[in-house]
Amino acid sequence: NMIFAVFAYISFLDIVPFPDNIVDGLDEGIIQQITRACLCIDLLFTYALIMYPFTEALDTELFDITQLNSTGVIFKGNMIRIGIVIITALIAIGIPHFGYLTGLTGGSASIFLGFILPPIFIWRLAPNKIHWIELYVLCPLIFIFGCVMFIWSPYLILTQMYSSEQ
Repeated sequence: NMIFAVFAYISFLDIVPFPDNIVDGLDEGIIQQITRACLCIDLLFTYALIMYPFTEALDTELFDITQLNSTGVIFKGNMIRIGIVIITALIAIGIPHFGYLTGLTGGSASIFLGFILPPIFIWRLAPNKIHWIELYVLCPLIFIFGCVMFIWSPYLILTQMYSSEQ
């Protein structure tokens, strides 16, 4: 993924301003349309794949576990699913620059998952399995870096978003 990202960055380096959607950086034509169609298919299946465990957990929390197969609970669960899809569609329609949304969520989630959680897991689950320098020097440095970037990333996206609106 890193090699792909570097090559994509180098390939689109001369495009200014850089588009929110990478597909907009492609030349107009059949390749761009095929790419858009493939992305739509990918997003359709990815959305269902990601939402399934969420809605199953939501059903388990909201309804009695012994009644999950009853018609009333299935109907209510389907109504919740329809509501989630409608809310997702409204968010997608209501956000004019999709790059800002992906920057906010991607930056925050990636930083949290990549820099904040790993040191916490090591401190909680495996403090005796690593060298003391890693435990008392490297983990705190990674954690502090993650905390700073967790604040800095949304700040940069929000300032860019508000400066472009004016």
